[in-house]
Amino acid sequence: MGYIQARNDPCLFTHPITGHQLVIWVDDILCRGTIADSVDFYNRLGSRFDCKDPEFLESGSSICFTGIEISRRQLGGEDWYYLSQLSDLQEFMHDSGLIGCPEKPCPMPERLVMVSDSGALSEGESSWCRSVISALNYLARVYRWDIAHATSRLSQHMKQPISGTVAAREHLGGYLASTSGMRVAGCRVEGPDSYEVYVDSDHHGDAAVSTRSHTGVTVLLNGTPVFWRSNKQIVTALSPAEAEIYAFSEGVRDAKDIAWVLEEMGCEIKWPLQVKTDSGGAHSFQRDSCPKSKIRGVFDRRDKWVMDMQDTAIIESVKIDTKVNKANIHTKCLKNKDFNEERNHIIRGQGRVM
Repeated sequence: MGYIQARNDPCLFTHPITGHQLVIWVDDILCRGTIADSVDFYNRLGSRFDCKDPEFLESGSSICFTGIEISRRQLGGEDWYYLSQLSDLQEFMHDSGLIGCPEKPCPMPERLVMVSDSGALSEGESSWCRSVISALNYLARVYRWDIAHATSRLSQHMKQPISGTVAAREHLGGYLASTSGMRVAGCRVEGPDSYEVYVDSDHHGDAAVSTRSHTGVTVLLNGTPVFWRSNKQIVTALSPAEAEIYAFSEGVRDAKDIAWVLEEMGCEIKWPLQVKTDSGGAHSFQRDSCPKSKIRGVFDRRDKWVMDMQDTAIIESVKIDTKVNKANIHTKCLKNKDFNEERNHIIRGQGRVM
């Protein structure tokens, strides 16, 4: 039909004349364009294959794509879109035995909760625990950015879960029960797109389990989270500055990858990309403003990842205050008040979400 496949995301196709776009995942298709172009596409597709009748996303309606419910509403004259998996979440909670967990206001308030009880589990209990953690990883990757850090920590016990793992899992289940209606929300905007990238690291924040630090990345498009990560670093950082630099390098890779995909989707991305950090060490290292700092001898500045990170035509480091770093939530176990402040800090960027 003349559509051109994207290079950075092979599931994305764009028609060079009409600009009509498709996202294809196996046999699920999501269109973006005018009604006329979409009807024409489905008519032509239906003339060759046995297809379901297309559904159109109108205000007050919803459609399902790869198990994700996409809905649309008019609020105050603005067009709002929402992503959720409420039915899948409820089914998971029921099947995993978490449906009766007492509601909790945060997913993991204490970093030592997982090692609070080292009691051994039976093989059957261990297998079930691993299955539940795998399902949590799916939810955390698709739309529940608020449980990414807690799920990452739970995943450290995939090989050999203990009683403390079960306690942490049940606490997280209680948080999911209290926030089951959470959705990712975004408002249609006119004009240039806003693209924000935040990075953070917690140096040796999980010393009871591992000496490696944690990386957190949050990427927002027009205030809406479109990518996030919370994961252990692959090396042991000897200082907070070293850990923050490793985290910054991960954020740079994510920022470029997503920006390239967004450009192929038609978004207006400004270069160099601004990557925001609350670390003076990472900020200085990216700008190469202090080559004889205390971390000299740690990084070979001839390494490609270092040169990519310090390429000022591509990346611009922006030093921000810790209080406004939207990646904090992906690197630290936070108690109720602190967690909800960090969570609401991101949600407020989405505007009205319910």
